[in-house]
Amino acid sequence: MHVRIATAEDYSSIEGLLRELNALHSEIEPELIRRVEIYLGNDQYLQILKDEKQEILLLEDAGTVIGCAWIAERMHEGGPAIELPVAFIYEICIKESCRREGFGRTLIRAIENWALDRKLGILEFNVWSRNQAALQFYEELGFRYVRHEMSKRLAQKNADPEPT
Repeated sequence: MHVRIATAEDYSSIEGLLRELNALHSEIEPELIRRVEIYLGNDQYLQILKDEKQEILLLEDAGTVIGCAWIAERMHEGGPAIELPVAFIYEICIKESCRREGFGRTLIRAIENWALDRKLGILEFNVWSRNQAALQFYEELGFRYVRHEMSKRLAQKNADPEPT
């Protein structure tokens, strides 16, 4: 098992993993997430690789790509929030057929090391509340809930007024 920084040549492997992640998320939250043919365009992918504050880590096992993480250094800020640089995980994915085998833990450790190398003391990310397997996994690794994002579907008013 080996974690390395992704290169331009890894695009198709990364895109395949992100489409698998998109399929899961669109199943979990079909009212909010749609399935897409291309999750991360090649141009956007190359921009991420050039950005010194972002990285895509690739997890390989026996030469096969089985996981990835899109991570970035950014500022925790806004309103009364204490401004401090944090490591943020935009996306993390382990190939479905390889889950629950310790690969996710290896990838999280690599992300933590990436953050510590940059002197970032906090790791943040978002998780869909209906993704119970992910929530349990992150809690087992010592992550805690910091905030909850709430959502409510609103009934739309008719464009034409009802006759009286």
